[in-house]
Amino acid sequence: LKIGVAKYAPLCDHEGRLINDPVVLRVDEETIWLSIADSDILLWARAIAGEGDYDVEITDPDVSPLAVQGPKAPALIAQVFGDWTEELKFFHFRRITHQGIPLVICRSGWSKQGGFELFLEDSDKGADLWDLIWNTGKDLGIRPGGPNNVERMENFLFSWGSDADPECDPFQSAIGQYVDLGVEHDFIGKE
Repeated sequence: LKIGVAKYAPLCDHEGRLINDPVVLRVDEETIWLSIADSDILLWARAIAGEGDYDVEITDPDVSPLAVQGPKAPALIAQVFGDWTEELKFFHFRRITHQGIPLVICRSGWSKQGGFELFLEDSDKGADLWDLIWNTGKDLGIRPGGPNNVERMENFLFSWGSDADPECDPFQSAIGQYVDLGVEHDFIGKE
């Protein structure tokens, strides 16, 4: 995975059952983030690292996501962070510091309308980021909101916590296209 590129990556247990469907971000040469769905996988990742005797450090970073979604998202994000954001491809991101706020801006989200996920790297700057987005977006008529399950279902966007039970594998959950069983290397749940 290249730096600046994100990838959707279903995670399975040893029996091939789906345990989460995070977005993986290669933040730098030494750092990979998992932006997880509705379950905690920190202990699972630590167990896998220990079991495989990998030379890695598994941590829970001080990162807080803020989704800016919908048809006005590109205009808003460009007004706040610059026109370069309009050229950002889907599932690509850039790590920046803007007005003292460290964050990763990723062209992704849980909306068919499109948008961005802002991964704030310092929770002490949360109010600053919110105020920046909110004040800039007032002229666009933005509103705060949560995930829209009706839109998600109408547009076939998968939700690990809603669309799968603990016995489902990625193929039963209609996300099998993201699993390549033909790769030569082994991976958890392949059998």
